[in-house]
Amino acid sequence: MKKYIFLALFSSILALVSAQTVTHVWKDNPADQDWTNINNWKDSGGSPVSAQPGANSIVEIRSGANQYPKLTVSVNAKKVTIKNGATLDLAGSLIMLSATETAKLENSGTLKLQGTATQKLWFEKTNDANKLILKDGCTVEYYTGSTDDVWIGPYQSLNILRGIKADSLTVEKTFTCGNASSPLLTVEALTQTYKGSVKINCQTTFKADTEAKFKDVDAMGKDITFNCLKLNISEVLKARNIQVTKNNCEWKTGIVEAENISIQGNYIKWNSNGKIEVQHDINANGVVWKAMSGDIEVKGNLSANSLESENGKVILNGSVAQTLVAKKIEILEVASSSNVSVLSQQLILTKSLKNEGSLNITDLKIEAMGDEVTIEGNDTPTKTTTITNLLFEGVGGKTLKFNKTITVGQGTKLSGTAENNLLTVSGEGKLHLLGSLTQKGKYLAVKTDIPAENALYETEKSKPIGAQDQIDAGKPLGWVFNDGLIT
Repeated sequence: MKKYIFLALFSSILALVSAQTVTHVWKDNPADQDWTNINNWKDSGGSPVSAQPGANSIVEIRSGANQYPKLTVSVNAKKVTIKNGATLDLAGSLIMLSATETAKLENSGTLKLQGTATQKLWFEKTNDANKLILKDGCTVEYYTGSTDDVWIGPYQSLNILRGIKADSLTVEKTFTCGNASSPLLTVEALTQTYKGSVKINCQTTFKADTEAKFKDVDAMGKDITFNCLKLNISEVLKARNIQVTKNNCEWKTGIVEAENISIQGNYIKWNSNGKIEVQHDINANGVVWKAMSGDIEVKGNLSANSLESENGKVILNGSVAQTLVAKKIEILEVASSSNVSVLSQQLILTKSLKNEGSLNITDLKIEAMGDEVTIEGNDTPTKTTTITNLLFEGVGGKTLKFNKTITVGQGTKLSGTAENNLLTVSGEGKLHLLGSLTQKGKYLAVKTDIPAENALYETEKSKPIGAQDQIDAGKPLGWVFNDGLIT
């Protein structure tokens, strides 16, 4: 009886010993990257091991190695840990616990893989003992070798060297797309969320049929295309050429820096809340663009026939001829190097215009946000400020200030509201009339220091204001106050 008890106990001990885990640690100076080479492994005490990792092995890949393992076939382990600063390259392979179950893999470093369908399933496992787990601060890198859909995330940091597609995609920290030698890469997922910085190193297209959310995108020197139904870039977008191509897109941006911006889809809405700085052209005709805050600075052509700039400047500062098409601008500034033609059917100005170069506007309608609107030109003979039709009508209690020389055409119409509610015309400049106006000024109070020249500015129900000796001297010069108000 004792003999049988002893044999049973001995068998149990053997079974327990055979099931005990063995620790394998990747050496600091391995012979190569071959997982199956036993000379690349040591035990936890630093001693040599007698075999490559197996189904009972606890594998540690630590930082500091001069090269790291890269799989060429699927291998076995019970658990694999990639330490912070270390790397494991799965290629297209798996690490298996058994013939049917994957091992547990915890990544605190960098995990490289091709992103096959079976690797996606490994991420999606519900049992931690068989799951690929991403720890805080780790990186996943997908590279060429597979075109299968990838796991949706959430990733900590994600690098891609191939185009990827997923049902959705979430990256908690940094997202890096491509390198200098990468071809055009496409990132496609119904919903995309990038909570950290995005670095674009090659021509890239983001496709999201639902929504893509970014914090900041740095694609400086590279082309980027957004084909997204909703697009939100909350902080900064930098790129060489930016294209938005999705019909019905709703685009929200903060600061934008680019060489060119081209919006090609239909029924697109763009709300910008930061400075827009473009070295060449913006082509956004047909786009409902609300510039809620921040200046728009363009060195080329600005074509945006539905642009409404509500709290910031539109600055044209190119060195060649520029054209402007917009709907409504709060503050318009033209630099001394610029020659600008406004091609809008009618441009609305709400606060001020300052031209240090040459500016030609066919129709300018003023809709004052406050009590005063200023139009400032310059006195350089070769640089003019010409407004063919200047309209500011029915605005008693407001002030229109002209500084330096402003040229206005025959369609100019200025008027207050009533005899006791006049539009004040003032400034430190002069009005150069291209000819007799088709309509007299009405209900105007014209200060004596704003003369009209080249033709007479006729008024009705209006009056000069200023020092009486100036009025007695016939100032403001060039203004005619027939049927005038008593001063």
